Amino acid sequence: MEALIKAYEDKNVFFFHTLGGDEYRPNVHFKKHYRLTYPVISDNLDRYRHIIRVSGITNVAVFGGDGACVFNEEVMGDRFQSVLDAEIAKLEGPNLKKAAFVDGSTVYAPAVKKEGRIVRERMPSLAAGPSGELHLAYVTDAGETDDVYLRACQRGKWGKPVKVAATRADEYAPSVVALGRGVALVAYVSDAGGRYDIFTALVKGGRVGKAVRVTQSADDAMAPVLCAGEQGTAWLAWYEWARMGPLSRDREIFVSRLSGSGWSKPLRVSPPNVPTYEDHADPAIYPDRKGGIWVAWAWDYHGTLTREKPPVEENSIFMRSVDRSLALGPILAAGFRGEGRARDYAPTLAVALDGTPWVAWDNSHKASRGYGAKALFVNQLAGADFGDQQEAAAHDGQIDSPRLIVHPQGTLCLVWEQETRAGWELWLRKIEKGTFSEAVKLSVKSPSPRFATACFDTAGTLWVAYTHMDDKKWTVTVEAAGK
Repeated sequence: MEALIKAYEDKNVFFFHTLGGDEYRPNVHFKKHYRLTYPVISDNLDRYRHIIRVSGITNVAVFGGDGACVFNEEVMGDRFQSVLDAEIAKLEGPNLKKAAFVDGSTVYAPAVKKEGRIVRERMPSLAAGPSGELHLAYVTDAGETDDVYLRACQRGKWGKPVKVAATRADEYAPSVVALGRGVALVAYVSDAGGRYDIFTALVKGGRVGKAVRVTQSADDAMAPVLCAGEQGTAWLAWYEWARMGPLSRDREIFVSRLSGSGWSKPLRVSPPNVPTYEDHADPAIYPDRKGGIWVAWAWDYHGTLTREKPPVEENSIFMRSVDRSLALGPILAAGFRGEGRARDYAPTLAVALDGTPWVAWDNSHKASRGYGAKALFVNQLAGADFGDQQEAAAHDGQIDSPRLIVHPQGTLCLVWEQETRAGWELWLRKIEKGTFSEAVKLSVKSPSPRFATACFDTAGTLWVAYTHMDDKKWTVTVEAAGK
């Protein structure tokens, strides 16, 4: 297989795995876990979810010399070579350009290669502290591998980048939380021990503390997310891969709490009494305002819960509480309720000032604009269970990066990105007493901000962080976007 891939790369043909869902991070986790050397390209409309394969080639793309994809097709069985050769033959003559190249998971035009590789800053994580400070964690591949950096903003002035994890190991996917008094806690993924595991480090005044290894996974551990706890404590969630027979296929959700004695023993949140083929991924957490947390995740659910039959189908969003004593609450179905498969991904959650948990997510099949459109849905806990969802956004193009955040005065806000012909845009919609305001477009410096995140500071200023991409560099940018 490797020899075959190399032979076609010499012809300027690149193979890739297509992964359902819409976020950059899950695609990167997938590629790193399976140690893929060819591009992984997300399919935001989820057209190819059922032909994902860990081995073998089931999707084929041909890129022209300008970096544009000129052919993309599902090719099953042994047909792909004949299909490829036929497509390559069509490119003979003036349309055939052999100079395009792949760097990371991006295909670039010939001119870029002459100028040198693109440095990519990405995966921003933004947190506001109790004294108005801001902390921005992100990844850069300016060195030989991915590295994690942190910047802090005190009294309106941003400091220089600090190396949180910048070794020969592969370190990426940071999450940051402010613990007060200028202290930030950063979680990230590293393969320093051979497998990918979750590490954390405290940063204060530009000084980085000793890295702490939180997981000792039998397979890879990925997708860390942090939130603040009571009195300087913190919570961490992630997922761990596990084998399903000979294949590394299953994923399970875990949490841990940081206190004065260090991180607690990992607590499994996803249920153990369901089939291993039901994946659990994309964890999100938020303080419950009572000393515990709420956890949301995407579950490849097939109706296997035995005691109750929630009115959802695969993929869907589920939630569970964890109290301050690490006791687990019941599993609640929070995703799309209705006929047929919904394809819910990328949950984000927040807890209102009255203690009510809210969750939002990306949906690829149930938008009011039709089957081929995308939507964001929102739901809230009503009594002991979640009710019917509300559509917060619908778009004929792509929608991704939903973020639920809470204004200091209590207003819930949903921030997301959607794609237009001119590029990507940031949008915001407020939720007050269960009522949705009109969605508004946020004005930012970049003409096409990507992979955005957002938070409010203590003064109620909305801050957004995103990646700005141009032909020479991807740059993580943070700016105020109103109140």
